[in-house]
Amino acid sequence: MKVKFLGQNCFLFSYKGKNILTDPFYN
Repeated sequence: MKVKFLGQNCFLFSYKGKNILTDPFYN
């Protein structure tokens, strides 16, 4: 599992070929 920090509480997770973008303020 890789985690890439995109800035301003936005993270991109790479897990088993899937990319999951998380932004706490987006949801």
